[in-house]
Amino acid sequence: MDQRTRTFKTLASLVGAMIATAAFLQWIDPSPVRSTDTPPASAISYLAQSAVADGVSIRAGQWREIEVVAGAASVTSSPLLAASADRLAAHFLVDSTGRTFGTRRWRRQEPWTGSPSTVRIAVSQAGADRPMTPAQRFCVRALIAALNREITPDGPWLPVRSRQR
Repeated sequence: MDQRTRTFKTLASLVGAMIATAAFLQWIDPSPVRSTDTPPASAISYLAQSAVADGVSIRAGQWREIEVVAGAASVTSSPLLAASADRLAAHFLVDSTGRTFGTRRWRRQEPWTGSPSTVRIAVSQAGADRPMTPAQRFCVRALIAALNREITPDGPWLPVRSRQR
């Protein structure tokens, strides 16, 4: 009986030590809690509208269609973002979290040489076989709606081509 009591005390002290160590490690370096919630629809619509209209003078009749293409894996630093946009000839970038960025090409209203009347939206993807995330899909829809409100406020919506899953 004495052996069982000693084993029980040893196990109890090991469990206590592990709990105390875990609490101590959490106290000195707590991991941030990541939110999986998407921003409210009104916030996404506002950000998309801001990316489209703020500081941009849209030429009437220049844009006749919208194309959604796959972009590189998500980049967040400004130089990488600018390089990615230039390489893709994109007017807008949507990162993996659903944030929208208007590019220099859009602010200057520069056409894409492949199709001068096409507004290009590049959506960040980790791989070619990966579909858009729900946040990206919602953001792209908000961006398309904002583009149509600015480019054709009274007319029919612009057609959308997609090279995206």
